[in-house]
Amino acid sequence: MPTSSQPADQRVTENSPSSLAGRQVVVFNIWERGYARADGSPATGVAGVLSVSDGKIVKETTVGVGSRVDIAGTAYDVVAIDPGTPKTDQLGFVVLRPAR
Repeated sequence: MPTSSQPADQRVTENSPSSLAGRQVVVFNIWERGYARADGSPATGVAGVLSVSDGKIVKETTVGVGSRVDIAGTAYDVVAIDPGTPKTDQLGFVVLRPAR
């Protein structure tokens, strides 16, 4: 259970706009491909395009487990990603955690 010193993870469902840190956040096109980890090293695995918009500027980044993204000046680590199951209409998702 998160405490005030341990912020909650944020789950962003594929193709479903969410609000995080005052920004609109969407993840889409989740499948296996290359992406960068937080330390800049390359990785291959399930990854998606994370789109972050402040209403004027949109920034898109391909992310997978181990990636780090900046949203409104706060760093978030990608701790889980799931491509979903198209045959059952189960949408994919990404889980973001404030970096420590």
